[in-house]
Amino acid sequence: MHNFLVWYLTRMASDKQALASLIRSLPALALSAPEVAAIETPLCAIVGSRDPFLSEAQTLRHLRPQTELTVIHGAGHIDLVLRGNVRRAVRDFIRRH
Repeated sequence: MHNFLVWYLTRMASDKQALASLIRSLPALALSAPEVAAIETPLCAIVGSRDPFLSEAQTLRHLRPQTELTVIHGAGHIDLVLRGNVRRAVRDFIRRH
């Protein structure tokens, strides 16, 4: 997994046009608070305690209290996927739903 992550980040960083396109498309993917609250599908949010998106995950949980929020102590945004407890949290979530 680590080798894939390094390859992916290197590839994204080296393709400036693709990265710029990705960043420009992000606003089109945003949901309003009522749209989030109306989601009926089970949601799972996994973030690190040092992740810059921790507050967004907490907002998601606030808007939709049924969201299963897992915070991985000590993890950031990028290194989160390297943690074994992330795989366990995903596997457990899938088993329950």
